[in-house]
Amino acid sequence: MIRYIPKDIAQFGQFTVQRENILWTSLAIASTGALIPLDQHITDFSIDLGEPTGWNQDHSYNKLFGVFRVIPNDINSAVYYVGNGGTTLLLSGGFYVFGKFSNNYRAFNTANELVEVLLSVGVITQTIKRITGRQSPIRAMETGHPGGHWTPFPSFKAYQTNTPNYDAMPSGHVATFMATITVIATNYPEIRWTNQLAIP
Repeated sequence: MIRYIPKDIAQFGQFTVQRENILWTSLAIASTGALIPLDQHITDFSIDLGEPTGWNQDHSYNKLFGVFRVIPNDINSAVYYVGNGGTTLLLSGGFYVFGKFSNNYRAFNTANELVEVLLSVGVITQTIKRITGRQSPIRAMETGHPGGHWTPFPSFKAYQTNTPNYDAMPSGHVATFMATITVIATNYPEIRWTNQLAIP
């Protein structure tokens, strides 16, 4: 699973500029650019919509087996955890155990591909985050930068010591969630709901 990561990253770059995908790549970039001026308004609206119904920006988890903090205490924690790498690893572990005990190659392969895609997506999103240096919404509101301040190419030390100031763009949670669903849908095409969520 490790040795395929460079190939995955290269294929991602090729995929975005292929003739059949260039329109979709352009639309994704253009729509992202168009929404940037509205980001703070969208964030404020989300807060106003969520807080009266019990949704808030905080999230907390209980420990599994007294070690792994993975059991969400509320709905906002559960939703936030969906795109967390821990969820992908838990799914991978489930597929791995099922594949081993039932001698099911498809489940075993899915487990390996989930770890592979998690690592590949991590490298790609972290690289872009360290290029864009966009402030996260919570830190932007604390420091009075509506929509988030941009600091392209922050130093390695600055990024590591004050990550929320630089890691909002792109969303690692969304990328991880979509990559996870796509791997499962590719390996289990007969499951309709995963294929409806996955990237075509």
